[in-house]
Amino acid sequence: MDSLIESGIVHADGLAFSEDRNASGRIMRAWLRGRVLTASGAVLSVSKQFEARYQGGRARVRTLEYRYHAWLPGPPQRDLFRYDNCHGGLDTLHRHSYRADGSELPQEMIEHDYLPTLNVVIEETDEFGAMAAER
Repeated sequence: MDSLIESGIVHADGLAFSEDRNASGRIMRAWLRGRVLTASGAVLSVSKQFEARYQGGRARVRTLEYRYHAWLPGPPQRDLFRYDNCHGGLDTLHRHSYRADGSELPQEMIEHDYLPTLNVVIEETDEFGAMAAER
């Protein structure tokens, strides 16, 4: 995130982690939630849930649920895209895309290994925001 702030792509970062721990203090679940404001004025809402499993004293963290929703504030608000798997497990990852008039295009399924990192999604948010603002 620091490099995105330094490069001017991110104007404000409101992301925060929260976690649930078991009786021994080990993290069992964690969440990353919040919003990122980009230079183009676009906003990215992030909601990501993680699960920790321990093997041999080492934590293995796995993402359970994603939702990255990018939009350009209005009025009227304009949705840019959304990645999520809120309709099932990790095998249901998909991307929602929108036309310039706001109507939704058919969902695009995404293999888990090809889901972009948060930094890439933030850069995409800024690029799509800039293009939408020009229209």
